[in-house]
Amino acid sequence: MITTHATLPVLALVLLVAVPASAAPLTITGADLLTAAEASFPSTQPKLDGTSLIFEWGTSHGPPDLNLVRYQVNPSATLPPSGDIAISAVWNVTRLPCNGFCAGGVTDWDPYFALSDGTNVVGFVLGDDNGGQVVAESAVDGGSYSDGRAIFLWEKGTGFPEIGDSLAVRLDFTLHDTGATARVRYLGVDEFWTFANTLTRSSGLALLLAQDNDSGERYQVNSIQFPAAAAIPEPTTLALVGAALAGVAATRRRRPALAT
Repeated sequence: MITTHATLPVLALVLLVAVPASAAPLTITGADLLTAAEASFPSTQPKLDGTSLIFEWGTSHGPPDLNLVRYQVNPSATLPPSGDIAISAVWNVTRLPCNGFCAGGVTDWDPYFALSDGTNVVGFVLGDDNGGQVVAESAVDGGSYSDGRAIFLWEKGTGFPEIGDSLAVRLDFTLHDTGATARVRYLGVDEFWTFANTLTRSSGLALLLAQDNDSGERYQVNSIQFPAAAAIPEPTTLALVGAALAGVAATRRRRPALAT
């Protein structure tokens, strides 16, 4: 969900589509990601398992943060050039056992949920160390991987899902004219961090799921959900809503069905 706060009342958008507050959340399954024009898999092609995607990379020591999923939230580069812009999403993932290079054994699991503008990456790493932990982290986007990690907030004892359990991770990013604020919520955890990194509001703006350099880590992505808008748009925006929804409907009609 993308929400601009440059003026009041708030103009609320979901994937650049303004919708009433009563609209249902938009859920994109793992299977949907395979045919979504906004989705790409920079480092490894996932395997389809029902409506979920399984990511398995390899057995050697890999790059610092291997980028698994990139989902563009601004493919048309039409965001306002200034003012706060909020981007929200809920990742639903299942923790799988590590199989290959795993420093922490079969239990190793360290997903990185982030936002990238193609150069700067900001977000949170979740982990199973220290009784569960969340780390606010920035990095440099190298395409198939992210490097130059800088660690900030480090909260321990947060808990983590058992192997085979699913986890809903809510991410809220706010782009400021200077810097960006991020918030993560899961299992009762609710953490904020404000990054000095200023993200460019370009067509490269994308939600990112990455893993660390233990390449044996395996990830199951069940869905990405974009929450319903938090405010009703002004009447002057309703024409934009209709045009956007018509475009979405046309795109869905053109999209080929998955092979069975």
